[in-house]
Amino acid sequence: MMTDSEARAVLLEAFAARGIVSPTLAELQGVGAIGRFEGRYGSGFGPGVNNWGAIQCQQRPPCDPAKCIEHIDTHADGSKYGACFRRYPTPAAGAADLIRELYRRPGVPEAMRAGDASAVAHAMRATGYFEAPESNYALGIEKNAESIAASLGEPAVMRRGGGAVVVPSDDGPGLGAVFTMLGLAIALAKARGGRR
Repeated sequence: MMTDSEARAVLLEAFAARGIVSPTLAELQGVGAIGRFEGRYGSGFGPGVNNWGAIQCQQRPPCDPAKCIEHIDTHADGSKYGACFRRYPTPAAGAADLIRELYRRPGVPEAMRAGDASAVAHAMRATGYFEAPESNYALGIEKNAESIAASLGEPAVMRRGGGAVVVPSDDGPGLGAVFTMLGLAIALAKARGGRR
């Protein structure tokens, strides 16, 4: 598995490829967390598969080996089934498709920008991305985001219940980043103040 730092560079490239040139820290941590536990940053299905989000092909085994790889998945009740998972030519292509898959789902983009792992998990489960209990998935997002943040030396802002400040995207060049960083500073100050 690539390092969190390597994965962040790939994610920035992938966001840019999707037309999002300034993703928030919450978006980077949230999508990164999902890519980390769903697909081990693209290495979870074997070398060269580059599937960051356990994204399946629209077929059942046998799989077209040029586009998919056969792998076992699990239903919510614990039963196993064979599935075809997508192959991607590069890690950035796999990460970009994870972003596409997430951001096409109602509620996910807003929940990502808000840093709300619970709302992200709710929107994903409501639209059929996973079958696991929503609370477990939200915890997985939060814990992986915390690990990423610790690895990269940044505040963890993707939390169950929210942690980031939502900033409108059409507020002028660079202003969104200023307000996002201001929001992060306020959240960090509140967190430190709450520990006394």
